[in-house]
Amino acid sequence: MIRPGLSTTPNDAITVLEIGCGDVPLGVDIMTDLTTIKREHNLNDLNLSRVICFDCSESVIEDLRRQHTANSLLHFDVEDARDLSYKNDSMNLLIDKGTLDAMLSDKTDGRNNCIKIVSES
Repeated sequence: MIRPGLSTTPNDAITVLEIGCGDVPLGVDIMTDLTTIKREHNLNDLNLSRVICFDCSESVIEDLRRQHTANSLLHFDVEDARDLSYKNDSMNLLIDKGTLDAMLSDKTDGRNNCIKIVSES
């Protein structure tokens, strides 16, 4: 089975990136749900490489790292969404649950910040 938009072959590992995860990352639920679906439905071609959740807050990321130490597929990074350290085209799925909306609330720099974030993604 080929997953258009996520990978080119069934064995390609999927990498998910959550932009600005905050203290309640959606990436945790995505990782849990995909792992459960794979196990319960014997989907050997659903190959999840990792789920990366990032935020600009070091204290939030440190708390998340302490809470989720047992899962090797789940990573938490301190990053600025406007200037990411990840290689181009290294992620298969990008999710955002509110970072762009929060940036747009800044009347002075919000629009330009959102353009930078989307350009990085």
